[in-house]
Amino acid sequence: MVRNWIPYLILVIISLVIGFFAYRKARTVRFIPFYFGIAGTVVFYEYIIFHLFKSYDYKVELLPDPYFDSCIGAVVSNAFSVPAAGLGSVWIVMISLIFMGIEVLFVHYGWYENFWWKTIYTGVSLVLYFIYVKSLWNKVKYPKTPGLPRVILLFFGGAIFHINFNFTLSATHFYKFQDGWLENATRLHTILDMTHAFLVSLILTVLVYFGLRLPIRIAVLILISGCYWGLSCLGYLTFLKPWTLPLLFASDVVTLMALSWFNRILKGERMKLSGKL
Repeated sequence: MVRNWIPYLILVIISLVIGFFAYRKARTVRFIPFYFGIAGTVVFYEYIIFHLFKSYDYKVELLPDPYFDSCIGAVVSNAFSVPAAGLGSVWIVMISLIFMGIEVLFVHYGWYENFWWKTIYTGVSLVLYFIYVKSLWNKVKYPKTPGLPRVILLFFGGAIFHINFNFTLSATHFYKFQDGWLENATRLHTILDMTHAFLVSLILTVLVYFGLRLPIRIAVLILISGCYWGLSCLGYLTFLKPWTLPLLFASDVVTLMALSWFNRILKGERMKLSGKL
């Protein structure tokens, strides 16, 4: 019998191949902030339907905690759909149909379970998503990306960085948000953690978009860490390991650095990787 994680591993490999061809087709470094931005958009969508409203459940059987395990499946699923957005219309239709077929297959073999969600919703969502992404890409490929598309990509790109970094810390038991509000403590933690990531990304996006100076950026990073410490003192956030607060600070710093680089690319100011905040 096939282990549940094997089909998900195959999806990861396919995602890498699709991503490679999508990047080659784009032939511009602008595809990098674009990729992370649309990935963050998908994560925000799943934040609503998957985490808040329990639409479906992934059964990867890789992590001991069932909810974190399901989150791994969500990451793989997103990784499979996101690169396809950089392909042509014919490929997009094919990928949408293939994705629906994969969903049916996964349900049949018990690797995935729908609650109120239906496969047709997946197909419709993908079509609407690809239309949105194509429209966004038509603005991103200009020498200087207009304001609103740039804000969208920065916000969602920062969110995906922050969420993935913090998910690693959460899954390895570095910290947790207060439980007791929901029956599933891990689900509650994930919802609060993602909400916190979106808020932090919004703050950092403002810093980067308006070009605020380095001293202000550092002060804001310290203030955010102060909020973490304050939440821990109030009992809403528990640090489970000594290095948790420095690692959360590092998560904010890495996200800010990534957004600064993305912003320079989208503005056409610099096309080389830089470590500046």
